[in-house]
Amino acid sequence: MTRAGDFCVQLCERTRGLPKLILCLCLVILQGAMFNVFMYLQLGPLWLCWFLYDAINLAMCIAAFVLSSRFKEEQRKGKSSRRTIGWLAWLILEVGVVIRSLIGFNTFCDSLDEGSFFGPSTFKTTIALSSAIFILLLTSHFEAPSESPQRQYIVELTGTVFFDLIDIVEAVDVLFDKQATATLFPGLRVTILIVACINLLLPTIPFVTLSITGFGQRRLSSALVSAHKVDL
Repeated sequence: MTRAGDFCVQLCERTRGLPKLILCLCLVILQGAMFNVFMYLQLGPLWLCWFLYDAINLAMCIAAFVLSSRFKEEQRKGKSSRRTIGWLAWLILEVGVVIRSLIGFNTFCDSLDEGSFFGPSTFKTTIALSSAIFILLLTSHFEAPSESPQRQYIVELTGTVFFDLIDIVEAVDVLFDKQATATLFPGLRVTILIVACINLLLPTIPFVTLSITGFGQRRLSSALVSAHKVDL
């Protein structure tokens, strides 16, 4: 019974991050697939080649989860020497999101049918999936109680990222309406797209910072934390 109990405990310890891994990978697959379906329907079958890029995204996310699991194991033993690549997986993922979003906004987004399933709402939801992916990917890299100084430090650096990514959808909403887009001041459309793209990539900065500092094991000065908040 003791051996069986020990085995169950070890099994739970090893698999407790598995649901988060599965959900994150499902969202990564879903986001890439939805973008690719839009491009297939609007631009042709050649754009299905993006699935190759999505395979790289998937492989990077799996590698990030494996390394983060080993990193957390070292943290439990009082070590934090191992570097993680969650930030790199996020960056590669969002580069693909940015490129496909720009292609969509510059070719077909303002002509999508509001009554179709593959309409503006679904395209916006596809972009917004980045917010959930970020949270799942980030939280897979640390284990800290909700009120601990480590958790509070992480929240200081990344607490607004989820909402910032959601706000991107609101910012680009006008670009789905051809008539509204035509009334914008010259250059405003380009400015909206630039800001949206920057905001999709900006979370890489605190992710890299947390990776370097062991996700709260070591800390930045209050001035640098404030600078991160300004950037975001």
